[in-house]
Amino acid sequence: MSLLSEFLKTRVRSQFAERVGISGAYLSQLSSGLRTPSLEVASAIERETGGAVPMQSWGKEHSSRSPSSIARLSEAS
Repeated sequence: MSLLSEFLKTRVRSQFAERVGISGAYLSQLSSGLRTPSLEVASAIERETGGAVPMQSWGKEHSSRSPSSIARLSEAS
């Protein structure tokens, strides 16, 4: 089970998806592991979860990013 699916157990998924800026269907695909989010979506999820679902939890795609590129993305959001 993913960190995101664990986090969502006690949340209203449609409200969470809206706050992150994605559809409920896409959120379902992310939480079930069918899809991997873009850097922007992973950053929004990390921010919305207060760090409970960190960007690094999505695997190599996001963990290989430099801290400075992640910081620039966060500042732009």
